[in-house]
Amino acid sequence: MSDAAPWEDFAASAAATPSAPAASNDAGPWNDFESPKPAERVGVAKEAILGPLEVAGTAIANIPHAAAHAGVDLYRRIVDGVQGKYDPDAPDPAIVQAIKVSPGPAGNQLLSDASQLIPDRNAAAGAQPDDTNVPTFGAGSQDIIRNAVGVGGDVANLAPVVGLVKSGVSALSAPKPQTIAEAAQAAAERHASSGNAGAAGTALDTSKITPESQAELARIGESNGTVHSTALSRVHEAESLPVPVRLTAGQARGDTRMVSEEFNLKGQDNNAIGNRFDEQDQALKDNLLQLHREASPTTVSNNPVQNGQSIIDSLKRYDQPKVAEINAAYKAAKDANGGDLQMDGTGFAESAEAALKPQGRSRFLPASARGIIDDVKESGGKMSLDDFEGYRTALANEARKAQISGDGNAVAAIGKVRDALESVEPLGASKQAKVLYDNARNLAKNRFAELEADPAYKAAVDDGSPIGQQSDLADKFADKYVLGGSKAALQRLRPKLDEEGGHAVTSSAMNFLQTKAGINPDTGAGKFSNAGYNAGLTKITPKAQELLGDQDLIDNTRKIGNVANYTQNLSRGGYANTSHTFVAEKAAEIGEHATNTAFHGLPVGTIARKFLAGRSSAAKVREALKPGAGLED
Repeated sequence: MSDAAPWEDFAASAAATPSAPAASNDAGPWNDFESPKPAERVGVAKEAILGPLEVAGTAIANIPHAAAHAGVDLYRRIVDGVQGKYDPDAPDPAIVQAIKVSPGPAGNQLLSDASQLIPDRNAAAGAQPDDTNVPTFGAGSQDIIRNAVGVGGDVANLAPVVGLVKSGVSALSAPKPQTIAEAAQAAAERHASSGNAGAAGTALDTSKITPESQAELARIGESNGTVHSTALSRVHEAESLPVPVRLTAGQARGDTRMVSEEFNLKGQDNNAIGNRFDEQDQALKDNLLQLHREASPTTVSNNPVQNGQSIIDSLKRYDQPKVAEINAAYKAAKDANGGDLQMDGTGFAESAEAALKPQGRSRFLPASARGIIDDVKESGGKMSLDDFEGYRTALANEARKAQISGDGNAVAAIGKVRDALESVEPLGASKQAKVLYDNARNLAKNRFAELEADPAYKAAVDDGSPIGQQSDLADKFADKYVLGGSKAALQRLRPKLDEEGGHAVTSSAMNFLQTKAGINPDTGAGKFSNAGYNAGLTKITPKAQELLGDQDLIDNTRKIGNVANYTQNLSRGGYANTSHTFVAEKAAEIGEHATNTAFHGLPVGTIARKFLAGRSSAAKVREALKPGAGLED
């Protein structure tokens, strides 16, 4: 094993490489000179300007070299010093020398000139003995001192690199600075875990509030302030709406006294609070309009008639494939019987007469329906499958006419005849035809039961107008079967509707809420009424899932109602007044009068009151309206 230092083995191998030419003993042209030619001096200006820059740049660039040199020297002092072989003048290994950076001509010249300004005290001619009080040390002591100073210098030269490494590690390990959004969320989470956030103790998602309120929340958290629980909850609710509503400090805190004072400051400071109230009213309206547009994008308009027509057409589209399947099933039964399937006409007539007899229902049966029974009797009970299908269609038309005219007795009587017809059995049918007929009859029976269970479905199917043509039922259809429908009926209705029909149901409910809020659904005109809106919301809340269909929409309509309460309701005990000034004025007048009296009638109190009142009012307005107002407890 070699005794050489680790870097010396590397340096030796580097020196052995053939990349450097071998030294030559031949005299070169420079051997004619006894000493190298001195470098040419640069100008004074270049030395003055470039010299310091080169020296400073070299000092920075030589940090790696200084560290390497210090490491080598420190190693030699420890290892070679123990063996008494330490040579302070030993050259650095080639690898260390290679990374040394020298100044340029201007820098070298500056260093040379500077060194000549400081004479060697001991070498100077006629130097006098040291007349200072510093004691003179012996040779051994001097070696110890030099070695200690040298070690200190080595450590000092290593320090910049160690510092850079430590800085890099610190930079990597240091926590990443929080953004405002992150700081706001952290403040909400600390508040939730503090025990002051209520029973739930769940942190709200602050990304849903405005950036301004996030900044205020972040400031409170970073200053170790306390968050007001009610304010945070209300601000989150108001600002997480599609169109954020900015609350005043009193509204956010739910503080009756603050709300009253804010109300009485209307008209102050360029009517800033009054303008905020107007903004809140507009934001509530805009929220309703935006939610309406987003919830029912496929409806032609917000017109109740159009919504009714869309629902009717959607139900008819739902019914079309059912009718087609039933017709196809009957045709299959007929074809399986050789194209001729005779029905039990006598059984039909007898069943119809028996069903009409109780309560004298036969007297309410329209003549056209009575004619079907009479025709079957006169034919001796003969009725083909084609006759059967024709009678079914005729009875459906008669029932529709009776329903439109509002003749409930006729509708009931026709229904009995129709039930008897649907129950008729085929005569002389083959086994296969009988199975197919039973399948067709079951399909028809199921459809009929579905129609009877869903009044809106039955009304739409019984309507005689084709899809796309205006129905006589459209005007009142949504009011009667949607807004006026029971929860159970709506649960049966909504699944039958396609996208357009579903949007029309939602649009009808949103129309209702907007109208109750005093807003025209088509134009958006009107002033938002908290009382009206919340009354309407209370009415539809039990059926909200069936009417609105989407949970996010339900949540947002509820938020609108809550925020409307925050912005427009004054709790009991409030002392607001319609003049917005009476309460504040009465309190101030007492002090004003007392001051004027003290100054023997001079209006000192009046002048002071007006001045101070103006400053106080402006400050209160700013505090009430600042971003995130009320969040700090």
